[in-house]
Order: sequence, then C-alpha cells, then structure tokens
Amino acid sequence: MTIHEFFFPAGFGSVGAREAKNGGDCRLSPGESYLVLSGDEHRHLAFAKRLRVGQQVRITDGAGSWAICSIEKISSDSSFLKIKETGSAERELVPVTIILSVIKKERMEWAVQKLSELGISRIRPVMAARSVVRGSRERLNRQQARYQKIAVEAMKQSRGSWLTVIEPVATSVQEAVHAEKDINGGKKVLVPEKGAESLSLFNLLSAGHSLYPVTVVVGPEGGFTSEEITFFQDEGAEFVDLGPRILRAETAAVVSASALALLWHGLSTA
Repeated sequence: MTIHEFFFPAGFGSVGAREAKNGGDCRLSPGESYLVLSGDEHRHLAFAKRLRVGQQVRITDGAGSWAICSIEKISSDSSFLKIKETGSAERELVPVTIILSVIKKERMEWAVQKLSELGISRIRPVMAARSVVRGSRERLNRQQARYQKIAVEAMKQSRGSWLTVIEPVATSVQEAVHAEKDINGGKKVLVPEKGAESLSLFNLLSAGHSLYPVTVVVGPEGGFTSEEITFFQDEGAEFVDLGPRILRAETAAVVSASALALLWHGLSTA
C-alpha cells in the first residue's frame, strides 16, 4: 500500500500532545508525538488525496528528517498526526548548483521540477542579458516562491528527504556566479557553450571527486553576450560541449545535471 508523502518545514515551534489536539504546530523531531499540518499540505491530504483517520502518511522536513505518522483527526483547516516512527536520511543531494537563465514559464517550471527530482542542491534563476522574460523585483520574488513549491512537490514525488533550495532570482550572470563562489569557495564553474574552447563534458567528468562542488551556468535561448563570455573567461570558467545538437536551455540544464548526478552517486557508492 502506498504511503503518501507530505512536507513539514523545519523550524516550526513545538507543542505537546494536548496542545496539538487543540491546534498548533509541532517540530518534526524525536521525542514529540504529534504534529499538525495546515495550509497547502493539509488541503492536499484532506481534499486532494481524501485520506481518512487511521491511515498512515510519511512526513519529511526537507532537511533529512522523516516520520511515519497516523492521521488522528482532520478538521476544516488542519490535519492532526500522531508520530509513530522517526528517522533521518543520508544527504542525497548532489553538490551541484544550476544557475539557469529565466525562460518562459512552463519550460522554467519543468526544469525546476526535473532538477529537483534529480536532487540538485541549489537552483539559482538569473536574468541574463538576453533573457526574454522580465519583471519587477516583486514579480521575481513571487517566481522564487512558486519555484520552491515545485521543488517541494518534486521532492515528495521522488521520495526524497532533502529539499533542493531555490535561491532568489539574480539580476545578472555576474551577481549569480559571485553569489555561488561565496557559498562554495570558488570551485569549478561550467558553462554549456559551443565554441573552439569548449571541452567535452564527458572528459571533464574524469576529474571525479575533485570536480565537486560545481556550478553550471545555463544561458537563455539567445545565448550569452560577448560581455558575459568575457566575464566567464576572467572567472576561470570551463566551457563545455553537450553534443552535436543545439539544446533548449531547460534541456541543457537537465542533461548537465543528470551527468553530474550520475557521476556523484557512482563515486559515492564505489
């Protein structure tokens, strides 16, 4: 029998069993017996999946912790769950960041979904110089929230316990790359781009563990400008060739991420 997956973010305030039965939130951690789902996750449990009292569900906090719970009560705005078993999962995220130029809505959301299913650590959307999709900072913030919601659904669908982080939308390629270097200590940056200087991604994969953590910067349909290419060169980025065909931005992102994820998991189990 399939156990349905639900998301309970880390960092919620904890309550005891008596408080939980009267409403409230409970941190997902050993030693606490109840938690309460509300908002989208409650609606998904009660109205989309139409689950009933007594059924079991699996909860994850997106940071490696999970719990098997039984449904104790369902109200109009909350689902009350009793924790039966808790555990933690090894970090299955791949130490890869995809900096993806913002593209049209459906294709961008598809890319976020697939990259999250692959378990990429971070996705950083960016407004490259030739990105055709533009918007205000408010709109970009809404996009980030939407992408993070898609990442949550992808984590649940793929039975993961670690959530891909969606970073705020960067306003330039330079901003995005510098932000990543601040996080991962200036490790390798790969740019899928055809040209005389491009190396085969297959050849780069022979570097093994020394390749990680790695950042991949995927351009918009119009490609990068000469100024952006010069910036990558100055930063010491490697230009990589993904094959003889021209790929859409979302395809290039998923192909790059898939190759890097397969190598990482192979190295981890060797």
